[in-house]
Order: sequence, then C-alpha cells, then structure tokens
Amino acid sequence: MLKDKIPLIIGIVLVIVLVVLIIIFGGIEKEGEKTSDLKDVGIAEQIYGFSAEIKEIKDRSLVLEAWIPMADVEQNPIKATIKATVTDNTKIVQLKFPENILEGSEEPVYPEETEMSFDDLKVGEKIDIGTADNISEKIKDGTEFEIKHIFIIE
Repeated sequence: MLKDKIPLIIGIVLVIVLVVLIIIFGGIEKEGEKTSDLKDVGIAEQIYGFSAEIKEIKDRSLVLEAWIPMADVEQNPIKATIKATVTDNTKIVQLKFPENILEGSEEPVYPEETEMSFDDLKVGEKIDIGTADNISEKIKDGTEFEIKHIFIIE
C-alpha cells in the first residue's frame, strides 16, 4: 500500500521544492538586471557618481544605463536607466592611460587628459560621471539631475 503512494509523495515533494525555488529566485535582483523602480531597492544613501553607458543624447540630457551602488556594499550594483542633464559647467574629459607601465614601478600612473565638448559624446560610450550633490534621492524618484564631471575612459 505504501508502494502505491511513493510516486504521489515524490510528486508532492518536487512541486513543493519547485514552488520554493520560484519564490526564492523570483524575488532576487540578479546581477546586471535592469530595474526601473528604485524606491524600494536599497540603493546607497550617498551617491556622487557611478559608471554608465550612454543610451540616448537629446538636447542637453543623457539617458544612461547606469550601475547604481547599493546600501549594502556586499551587494553588486544594479543596472538602471536614468536621465541626467549636462550644463555649461559640466567638465567633459577623456582619460587615456599609458600602455607601457613598468611592472613593479612605484611611480604613480596618471592618465592623459583631453578636454571634450558635449558634441563629442556618443551613444554607446562608457563613461564615469560625478556630481556636486548627493543624487541618491533623485535616482530613487526618477528625477533628472545635473552632472558636474563626465570622464570618458579609453
């Protein structure tokens, strides 16, 4: 009689395990997954810059696919699409690091800086941005913010 119920018991156990796995993995933000609502995600409380890729350039605004740091530094940053404003005071610099760095050298390595303009920015370009003010709340609210520095790293 117990032998007749074994397939049923195994089926029930498999369904329970499957439901638990769906609950666990369905609610976790995967590394690199894009999110649009950042209000309840737990991003860092102090954000003054991040890395991003330019997705769209319109007027003096950039749509960025950005890596937003988390409050828990053990967590990977999350990818989010955000909008930022470039002003006349925004400094845009291309940084080029030297190719021939002597191994074991204790001399600091500084990149070559080339000033660029807004018109030099391109969709698909990877940049690092910096701001004068904490933009954490603006990112959470989806509010556009002003960029102080854009670094194009070659």
